[in-house]
Amino acid sequence: MTESHTSKPLVSVIICTRNRRDLVTRAIDSVLAQEDVATEIIVVDDCSDDDTATLLADRYGERVKLVCLDENRRVAFATNRGFAASSGDYIAMLGDDDYWSDPKKLRKQLDVFANSDTGLGVVGTWWSEQHASGERRSRQPEEPENWANQLLQGGGVICGSTPLISREAWTAAGGLDERMPRGTDSDLFRRIVLRGYEGSIVREDTTVVDVGHGLARMTTAGGFREARRTAYAHSYLLWKYRRDYLRHPRAMLVRLRSLLLTPLLAILR
Repeated sequence: MTESHTSKPLVSVIICTRNRRDLVTRAIDSVLAQEDVATEIIVVDDCSDDDTATLLADRYGERVKLVCLDENRRVAFATNRGFAASSGDYIAMLGDDDYWSDPKKLRKQLDVFANSDTGLGVVGTWWSEQHASGERRSRQPEEPENWANQLLQGGGVICGSTPLISREAWTAAGGLDERMPRGTDSDLFRRIVLRGYEGSIVREDTTVVDVGHGLARMTTAGGFREARRTAYAHSYLLWKYRRDYLRHPRAMLVRLRSLLLTPLLAILR
């Protein structure tokens, strides 16, 4: 855990990992490089069989709080276990294959919270996608005029490796929905907003999302199996938020269109 002054907010950083021991150290090192913020790092090992836990214990010792699951429970369950082990006033999530490129990332997000006079619940940032070729593509979403409407349509506003969330907002939202097959991070942001909290985005690139490493995802995907999971997720969300969709009919139409197009997109791929 990094040294801190007692007046500084404590940020709990949750990193879930499975069989990516060489990548997760890059993520952890990027958290340890954060400046002017007290952090605790919680790594949840989702039943890896590549000796991840031993490597992390030997390399980081008490600087990392290691939670080991005895069976593969996927990222939503693992993240909720990480939250249960956390003590911070704010919660950050970081993918094991991603990393923070800006050592002031957390400080900039905490400053947004400190300067807000509204009920702020989640702050994201811009990010870059790193491809196998080495090319990086910047992702710079604008803050939507209506957060609820945008998040009911889908994700893409806040990347899952960038958010800083107040403990109060996380608790009010109930953590990640373990019944969802995919999109669990976007769904958490959605419920935070629907509980009446505001969202914000730091208009600076702070995070690198590695989409080109070629290793297996924590939540497996591919082909028609992925299409079924995606279709189920759309159907589940339409039912889960049916009252909210009645108040946001345009978002409902977008979600219905995505549901109907899912089989066609699977065929075209």
